[in-house]
Amino acid sequence: MSTVQNIRSTVTNGLSLYWDAANSKSFISGSTLWNDLTVNSNNGILTNGPVYSGTSNGGIFLDGTNDLIYVPFVLDTSTNYTIEIVANCSSMISSPTPQNRQTIWSFTSGTSQGYQLLDLEIWNDGVTSFNGDNNLFTTSLISNFTPVGSNNINVYTLSKSGTSQSWYINSTFKLSVSQTYTGTSQFFKIGSRGSGATGTGQQWNGIVYTAKIYNRALSASEILQNRS
Repeated sequence: MSTVQNIRSTVTNGLSLYWDAANSKSFISGSTLWNDLTVNSNNGILTNGPVYSGTSNGGIFLDGTNDLIYVPFVLDTSTNYTIEIVANCSSMISSPTPQNRQTIWSFTSGTSQGYQLLDLEIWNDGVTSFNGDNNLFTTSLISNFTPVGSNNINVYTLSKSGTSQSWYINSTFKLSVSQTYTGTSQFFKIGSRGSGATGTGQQWNGIVYTAKIYNRALSASEILQNRS
């Protein structure tokens, strides 16, 4: 699939953050900022050395060691929202144990026990999400899914309405789970689930092409429209 998304087909209603490495207005090779294409100036800060990759029209490569991208971002997880990431994975251990999963994105707070509010973790045969503060959490699971491969670019979408999280891969609905835990984030991060802005842990090894956050729940047809 092409990662260059036509801005005319992109759903813009409620769009709070939009990063697109293939768009020169969003990213220029050698920069340490991933600029937000909305008016909100939610610009991502490249940390520990993520670099531009020209693969599939352009993305940001994270090395799986300590690379990450973050931006101060307040998300009240009791509200409705949508998160969409286009990414591929270079390599991955085929084990679902927490220490072997890789994190595409996360919402974190400070350095306390409750730093991690919400994330998306991948391994070689599945997808899981952490919702909570390490004491109170739930996970959702999508099994029999292989994210690894240089040409295996996937669109991961979470649309949350009320207490229901609807998960999509490549615009195809996979499952819904109930979100009971709520909290407010301080940071949005790509490639890590560690505490605060720059804490590391379960790093992403691969390329991230685009990231979008909406302040409302997108419908299934809108999720499909974003992929057109």
